[in-house]
Amino acid sequence: ASVDTNDEPPLVEGSVSHNGLPHIMSPSARKKQALDHGTHGVAKSFQAYAKETTHYINNIKIFLTNMVILYHCAENVQMLDFTFTSWGSLALRAFMSINESYFMNCFFFYSGYLTPKSCDKKGSHAFLLDKGKRLGIPYVIYTFFLGTFVQ
Repeated sequence: ASVDTNDEPPLVEGSVSHNGLPHIMSPSARKKQALDHGTHGVAKSFQAYAKETTHYINNIKIFLTNMVILYHCAENVQMLDFTFTSWGSLALRAFMSINESYFMNCFFFYSGYLTPKSCDKKGSHAFLLDKGKRLGIPYVIYTFFLGTFVQ
């Protein structure tokens, strides 16, 4: 007779195995266990885990957005001082130089980091169509209508 090994209780992350080492589960193993056993024995369902993992990205994007706002405020304040010799002006210039070195690069990095997940979720055709609408329509409106009046 064959022995069924699926009768064992499900592994729980943080529990100790027979050799004394803690179990560390990958996200795919956590998803499989949540689907196979429901949420029994799993501290959090896969959906809760998946939503939880993007909080750090949201926090970084909030920080970077605040840095962009502060950068533009500093840029306008610096334009008021025409001598560029005061300590305040030098501090603003240092703040702006440091911010210029990283914040836009980080926005592009996180945009690219999240692209595969979005493409897998929507599918290639729907993803490209959505990006075409979101980027193409404002470009066309500015280029042919608003841009002629601004220049």
